[in-house]
Amino acid sequence: MTKPLLVVSMGDPAGIGSEVIAKAISVTDVHKEARVVVYGDPWILARAMEMVTAPIKVVEVQSPAEIAASEQEDLCLWVVPVTNLAHSGCTWGQPVPESDKAQMQYIYRAVEAVQAGAADALVTGPVHKVAMRRAGAKFPGHTELLAQLTSSGPPVMMLAGPTLKVVPLTTHVPLVKVAQMLSPSLLLHAISVTNDALVRFFRRSSPRLAVAGLNPHAGEDGLFGTEEQQTITPAIQNAQALGINVVGPLPADSVFLRAVDGEFDVVIGMYHDQALIPVKLVDFDEAVNVTLGLPLIRTSVDHGTAYDIAGQGVASARSMIAALRMASHMVRDTQRDSR
Repeated sequence: MTKPLLVVSMGDPAGIGSEVIAKAISVTDVHKEARVVVYGDPWILARAMEMVTAPIKVVEVQSPAEIAASEQEDLCLWVVPVTNLAHSGCTWGQPVPESDKAQMQYIYRAVEAVQAGAADALVTGPVHKVAMRRAGAKFPGHTELLAQLTSSGPPVMMLAGPTLKVVPLTTHVPLVKVAQMLSPSLLLHAISVTNDALVRFFRRSSPRLAVAGLNPHAGEDGLFGTEEQQTITPAIQNAQALGINVVGPLPADSVFLRAVDGEFDVVIGMYHDQALIPVKLVDFDEAVNVTLGLPLIRTSVDHGTAYDIAGQGVASARSMIAALRMASHMVRDTQRDSR
């Protein structure tokens, strides 16, 4: 089985993306698991290498095909040069219009490479949502943009760590709008996509899914809200009728602990923070953002651009390392299934 070939979009050039990539590529074990090529800016990445004093050279290539054909075993950082920001005024923590646009360009080019079959999976560096909006993006983040670029149905975001896996049913929306957005069809879609992904990419023959309630005590039979009775329970019953091993709605104040203790493989929460607070509490540096429901494998770091510490050499690369390893493992599992 050949090593997976992963493409990485560098993320916001003014953030910590280049730093965590430089640190991750410096880990020998990463090279043992996968071949990696970054779509980004060679000048920014070279500065990041100097900052973290990594003994690795930046090597420009025009496509991932050059990586696949290379016999070079030395540690190096392969880069497809999408931009040259050397004279743009972009610096750590201080984005400029050119850097705002650049993070979008890296995503477009990296997705094209995977769609063309030139690479096995996509790993995305951190982007800045406001900067993306300044650059003309009409989406609140990576996930929605990737769905459009790949002409996919509604994507499902999963945060996966060594201790806990969670899926937020709704993501970047105001809390006051969550109840309005819930529907049996939305939840059934999330349950189905999550179940299929656990079977295909995580080698679970019969995944155990739990669904958290929206209201305290999962509504307490309508005492604290009716969303559980009117929306959540019908979706769960429909999923069970399809043969999916899913239970709920369960009180959110205890269901995540039950998952940590091994009772469930994943918990589907109703909104962003309900699902993400538990996983960040137990797996903060090692949680990986996995987008399910796309026609390609995509993982991402579970953190932002961190303008406040960019350029200081103190950013942790553990999430980027975990994202690279997760993508590699997912590719290998699909390779095993196709043999």
